Amino acid sequence: MSNPPDNPSPRKRLEGLRADLLMGQGIGEKTDETMLPVIAGFEVRKLIGRGGMGSVYLAKQISLDREVAVKQVIAKLGNDDAFLDRLEREARIMARMRHPNIVTVHNFERVAGGRATIVMEYIEGGDLRDQINQNPKGMPLASAIKWTQEIADALSKAHQSGVVHRDMKPENILIGHDDVARVTDFGLALPLGENATRLTLTGSTVGTVDYISPESFNASEPDARSDLYSLGVIVYEMLTGKVPRGNFKAPHEVRSEVPVSVSHAVMQTLKSDPNERVQSMDDFLELLKATPRRSMRPISIILILVAVVVGLWMIPWSSKEKETPDSTLPQEKEEQITQSPLDTEPMESTELFIANVPVYGEWINLLSPANKELVRISGGWEISNGEVTTDDGVCILALQKHLPESYDVRTTFVRLSGRYSIAVFFAANGTVGTVDIDGWEDHLSGVQSVDYVDLRRRQNFIFPIENGRRYTLQIEVRPDHVRVLIDDEEKCIFDIGGKELGVVFPWAWNPTPSDASLAIGSYESPTRFEKIEWRAVE
Repeated sequence: MSNPPDNPSPRKRLEGLRADLLMGQGIGEKTDETMLPVIAGFEVRKLIGRGGMGSVYLAKQISLDREVAVKQVIAKLGNDDAFLDRLEREARIMARMRHPNIVTVHNFERVAGGRATIVMEYIEGGDLRDQINQNPKGMPLASAIKWTQEIADALSKAHQSGVVHRDMKPENILIGHDDVARVTDFGLALPLGENATRLTLTGSTVGTVDYISPESFNASEPDARSDLYSLGVIVYEMLTGKVPRGNFKAPHEVRSEVPVSVSHAVMQTLKSDPNERVQSMDDFLELLKATPRRSMRPISIILILVAVVVGLWMIPWSSKEKETPDSTLPQEKEEQITQSPLDTEPMESTELFIANVPVYGEWINLLSPANKELVRISGGWEISNGEVTTDDGVCILALQKHLPESYDVRTTFVRLSGRYSIAVFFAANGTVGTVDIDGWEDHLSGVQSVDYVDLRRRQNFIFPIENGRRYTLQIEVRPDHVRVLIDDEEKCIFDIGGKELGVVFPWAWNPTPSDASLAIGSYESPTRFEKIEWRAVE
């Protein structure tokens, strides 16, 4: 009788991995961290990271005069041509996959000695591990939920592009000084061994075993659901300060202030069987959308208390009125009381008709030298001859602080280059939102965000901007709706009655009406705004 097949535990399976490969040590010659490499076209400034694939340096790209992160793949791995082929293919995919929450890959180059150089966007700040370490009992909920949404957005984009990360961990999530989370090292995790051609293996670095999905230990290739599991572990740790191991409690049972809906969403990612998990990042984001809105503002509570007090004060008067016999009331008064509002004949006054016709004020030029409220929020702006032109950064220019309840704003613009959105920031209902045109990679346009939901998951219209073409965008803001017109053609009417507006995270700005009730912006797309004006509507 043959012996039963050996079925080692997941951790037992890791024993075959070389520790020196996992830690990036003992491969080739040891390098002195004080000795910086010479890389053609770059001024290498300092070592900023070291891992199993090599070292990462902060450098200045001389040709473009910009700071970048340069990763040098270690020599022994670089000698594997098949590995370099796969590395180059995935680097090319990442270079095309532009997303505000993914670290951009600028360039890939094979260099002498079997090495490879990967040039990436440099994010000044730290990583998510730093944030978790600073909050051992759980991070502030607002930050945790915000970063979770940003990370999930990034992974959703990657999965749509056919890329699975396979090595999600807090160290691979950078948190910049702009408070934005960005995922790095897509498809650039460690190989199975020295001569392997497979580029990625989830958890193939010491210390990341906790983030590996159960199916990653099997021979089958992990899919996008593996990233979901890893993200669930990360979010659990962000919320509670603990890594979920063994029989673990739901996040809201560990930390009472965690919303149950968020706790439920996280638990749906942590199922051992991938078929029982939430099946996509978009589905996970939908679960997060169920997060209750933040508690009422103090002014709302005060108004409710006032209403209650007034109601209690009126009760005695109401009781006295009811005690008065009907026979003592004058006949005319009795008819007024018993008559149904539906029986009342409609008013046909000319005054009523006139009152329903909007009265428009004069258009006011906001680019006039007389406007003292112009404030540069971010990016580069050049003002000349009554026009403003932006650079290729995230550019926001505040225009006006105080606006009436109802107003129109109109701007004529030309996007000179780039492929991302232009925006008008506007105040309504005591909050500030945006109308974005040509955003989110899919040319999505409209009002965002409304009650914390952006254009990808709510009403929108598609409008790709043609570079070099002049457009006139008009936005009509009313307490209950926003109407958007482009070149005098109505595109959509958005319901905002009783809803809270906001500015989506890529703009890295969270204004209130006191900061700016009206502003314009362009996202990494140089744009010339030729005219910006507004008018009051009564």
